[in-house]
Amino acid sequence: MNNRTPISHSFLINNKNMNVYEWPGEGDPILLLHATGFHARCWDQVIHQLPNAPIYAVDALCHGQSDSIDPPYSWLDFSSHLEALLNTLGINNITGVGHSFGGHLLTLACANIPERFKRALLLDPVIGNPDYIKHWQKGAQTNNPVAKRRNQWSSVEELHKQLGGKVPYSTWAPEVFNDYCQFGLSLSDSHDGYQLACPPACEAAIYGTIGAETIYSKLSRIQVPTTIIRAKERTADDAMFDFRPSPTWTELAKQFPNAKDIYCADRTHFFPMEDPAFVAQHITSLYNQ
Repeated sequence: MNNRTPISHSFLINNKNMNVYEWPGEGDPILLLHATGFHARCWDQVIHQLPNAPIYAVDALCHGQSDSIDPPYSWLDFSSHLEALLNTLGINNITGVGHSFGGHLLTLACANIPERFKRALLLDPVIGNPDYIKHWQKGAQTNNPVAKRRNQWSSVEELHKQLGGKVPYSTWAPEVFNDYCQFGLSLSDSHDGYQLACPPACEAAIYGTIGAETIYSKLSRIQVPTTIIRAKERTADDAMFDFRPSPTWTELAKQFPNAKDIYCADRTHFFPMEDPAFVAQHITSLYNQ
């Protein structure tokens, strides 16, 4: 078990402060990008099982300790800030790992600044079937229940108690859920208690304005060796806002010149939180190639 303590850095990127946690180490770097609504410290239990490499976990804008931007949200804005951040860090030969929204941003980064990447691992990235993407966007903008989630909390303990028995949190490894709660709150704007570091209205708006159409024209020119791990496919019985089925296009790997597809029919979209050892094993295997 690797129990290194991270260092928190804040960088001014395009007039917004972006927070990055660094676990110092030796060798080529590993970059970790989280899903919508989460934060960089959700990776802690994965990181504990990784090699002694330099590891960077980024809080995306509107998440964790990074600044927010005003809606409407374009995923291209998140991408451009991430790419500018990586240029500021100046790291190369990166093994990039992105979950969900983070996988989408990692894919864009591999297309736009490929010289910085050695390989990429996309954990159920939100790159859906292009034939259905506009329908999905429209649905996400209408009565999105994410926006109705409770935002104000008195303490980490209250958040833990209220969410711990609910899906999907109840299926996560307990240590991951603890990290989500511990690092997932910020001081309330009214300074009376706490609020989610990614407010529900912000999270819902990100789902609703995806900007995903731009990514498809970039896939065929991404030369970075890429591995895609997909969770169980969505069925007609799954509710629209059940986030456990995979959002990833089943034909995605075929759009890359050099990509491998791994389908895990027994895993949900939240498998990095449910089984961090599984993810750590895949990262380590790729890193050591």
